[in-house]
Amino acid sequence: MTNETTSEVYNEVIKHPWSKGYLLRKKVEPYFYGFITGKNNKTITKIIQNHKVRIELPDELSGKLYYSITGMKKDKIQGASDEMDKIIKWAIPRLNWTHFVSIPLLTKKMRNSMKSFQKSIHSTVSVADGFSEEIMQSPYKFHLTILMMKLYKEEQRDKAIEILKQVKIDGSEGVLNSEITIKSLSTFPENDFENCQVMYAQVQQDETFKKIHRLHLLLIEKFQQAGIEVDTNPLTLHATLMNYRYKIQKNNQKKQNSINFSKLKENNEFLNYNFGTQIINQIHLSTLGKYHKSGFYMPHYMITNK
Repeated sequence: MTNETTSEVYNEVIKHPWSKGYLLRKKVEPYFYGFITGKNNKTITKIIQNHKVRIELPDELSGKLYYSITGMKKDKIQGASDEMDKIIKWAIPRLNWTHFVSIPLLTKKMRNSMKSFQKSIHSTVSVADGFSEEIMQSPYKFHLTILMMKLYKEEQRDKAIEILKQVKIDGSEGVLNSEITIKSLSTFPENDFENCQVMYAQVQQDETFKKIHRLHLLLIEKFQQAGIEVDTNPLTLHATLMNYRYKIQKNNQKKQNSINFSKLKENNEFLNYNFGTQIINQIHLSTLGKYHKSGFYMPHYMITNK
């Protein structure tokens, strides 16, 4: 830790205010610390040795969001900083998604339909098939994901909100106030009920379905123009019902990597299950891992039809 009290300086090597040599202070978010230090501090030690500088990363509890590099030569300090920039750039694609644009499916009718569906599952699929309670999606989290993204920096989150505000002005590509119907089942891997990782409800392929796909492509374009990393894979519009990743593996259970839902595939009542229809009145920028008191994902921003 350092006792320095001067103003924060970013992206520029300056004459050290009270010591010999030079100083560079540059912004860094805490989630990059591990990448910069490396295993057993090997990465940061190598940078220090190569450039003959001193590097100080802030304590995670200090609240400071910058690192300091000091040394006797400006070019050595800049070289160390450039190397750290490369590490951060390399790390970004390896960070997890933080936010997603979603359409909540939270009308009372949708929730009740999902509860009824899950209740029926109990009498059809057994523990031997890989089923357990915890794999079921909460009816209070029922939603459609339109786009995943990484918003690790405050300025990125601000940009995302500005983009969504503009999308609202543009009419949200006609998605708001459109009627959406959720019915029939499918799985990931696609239609593999015998080795299911995720079971989901599908969206009826009508005009609303097309509007959501157009919105998806528009958002990709806008976010990428703003320098925000997004998932560019083709959109499979789905509302998750069950996810094997939620499963808690007990010590006395045989390890399984999927669920066998072949019994559901033989049952047209399940395959064509109709969860209902609702008017889309909200589009959320949802935060992964954080939840509202209602049980749904914490909204970082909402587009509404008001």
